[in-house]
Parts: sequence; structure tokens; C-alpha cells
Amino acid sequence: MQDTQLLYDNGAGYTSSFVNSKAELQALYRLRYDEYCAKFQFLDANQYSDHIEFDEFDAVSAHFSAKLNGETVGTCRLVFPLRGIFHMETSEDGFEIHEWIPRDTTAEFSRFVAHTVVDKVRN
Repeated sequence: MQDTQLLYDNGAGYTSSFVNSKAELQALYRLRYDEYCAKFQFLDANQYSDHIEFDEFDAVSAHFSAKLNGETVGTCRLVFPLRGIFHMETSEDGFEIHEWIPRDTTAEFSRFVAHTVVDKVRN
């Protein structure tokens, strides 16, 4: 399997890729920390002393990146159940997936992040 597989290139600097390399994954985790912890404080930054936002579901996820002129500006992950549990079911909100949803063929998107630089480019 390739470390990074290009999925889309608009010819004007924007690309999206499936990511599997350790270096690329670290860049995605840093972006998640920057946005989720440092900027918006959705997660406690003190829990991530290495400035890498990572959880156990990352190991059972497919990761995607968005880049602008080679710089990582966005990410999301497609999460598969871990030990039969979806990531969203671990939240404090107690979200429950209906029993009729087949866990062996279902996944969820999470950790969707767009870097602030995208907002600057659009305005």
C-alpha cells in the first residue's frame, strides 16, 4: 500500500489524499490539536502535551488530508467500530447507534478539520 494516495487535484493548488504514512499522519494529528485543542478548546490541550491530538480510534480509521500548495489545511477520518463500539458512542452525551445498523459494514466520519488558512484564502 502506498503511503499517500492522491484522490483529487484541482490543478490550482488544492489536493486531497488518503494518508497512511507516519509523517503525514503526524501532520494531521498536529492540525487536529491546533484546531480542536488550542484554537477552539473543544478538547483539553493539557491532555496532549506533545501537541498531537490522537485517540485509540485512529488505529482503526482511514485518514484523509486536504492540502493547499503542499501545506496540510484539512483532515477527516473514516472510523470503523473498535471492539464493536463507534467513536460517537464514547462521548459524554451517551449517543447510541440503533441496533439495526450493521456494525460490521458501517463507519462514521469524525475529526473533520479545516485550518484557519482556508478561511483567509476564501476572504
